[in-house]
Amino acid sequence: MQISAFPKCYLDAISFDKSMSVFDWIEMAKILPAEGLEMYEGFLWQLDDTYVDSVAAAIEDAGFAMPMMCCSPDFTNPDAEARKRAVEHEAEMIRVTRRMGGPGAVCRVLTGQRYPEVSVDQGVAWVKECIDQLLPVAREYDIILGLENHYKDGYWRYPEFAQRMDVFLQVLDAIPERAYFGVQYDPSNAIVAGDDP
Repeated sequence: MQISAFPKCYLDAISFDKSMSVFDWIEMAKILPAEGLEMYEGFLWQLDDTYVDSVAAAIEDAGFAMPMMCCSPDFTNPDAEARKRAVEHEAEMIRVTRRMGGPGAVCRVLTGQRYPEVSVDQGVAWVKECIDQLLPVAREYDIILGLENHYKDGYWRYPEFAQRMDVFLQVLDAIPERAYFGVQYDPSNAIVAGDDP
């Protein structure tokens, strides 16, 4: 079994406060008995190729792979322009995932926030529409979109739209693609949602 590590305790320090860099985390991680380091989109302070490649090189030089890029697109936003921007950003992160993790790496995808005014049917329809736009990009870069049964991105106002198992399964049923779309399953998030993992 291979294990990858994620610095949840340093999320704010790297992504928000910027009191620590992703390079600091990679250096600290060298002592961990893991094969990979998961990344979060907020760890990357720039998205130009030179910077992205320098992070990828630091990961490789430390003896790790980069198996998954954690992204938190908001595909349930009632604002159509915001959904469009979320698709564009996720497409860019698919490209970045390929540069950092190579073919077959996973780019995490969430459904979006559970806005009180958005019905389940409407939310599922918007999520399907957005992911359908991203699947050709995932195919082009040979990257797998991994839908996580997340609780809530730390910078969101509302919890994950598809946190509950029944909604999560509705989204999966709406997207038949299985080569470039799969599940990043977290049993602890199922428990938080009140489901039996």
